[in-house]
Amino acid sequence: MPEPSPAPKVPSSAARAGYGALGVDSSQPCPACGKPLPVGKTAGCSARCRAELSRWRRVTALRQALLTIQAQVEDLLDLVGKLHGGRRRGRK
Repeated sequence: MPEPSPAPKVPSSAARAGYGALGVDSSQPCPACGKPLPVGKTAGCSARCRAELSRWRRVTALRQALLTIQAQVEDLLDLVGKLHGGRRRGRK
């Protein structure tokens, strides 16, 4: 009688998902610290790096909003000066 065939080896979920043996994809560095990104990570290699990137994006957005508001205030002050027929005081 022939021996039963061994049970097929099913790869672990990590292997099925395409993760490497070490779990590191050295082709992309972490945008925050520069270390190699683990496979599957796109934002940062750790919670600390993802938090740093989030803070950086928030600060960048706030700076852009501030520049937009400053430009709008300047435009409004120029318009007020024109409506009053004179130059604004304090403008350099």
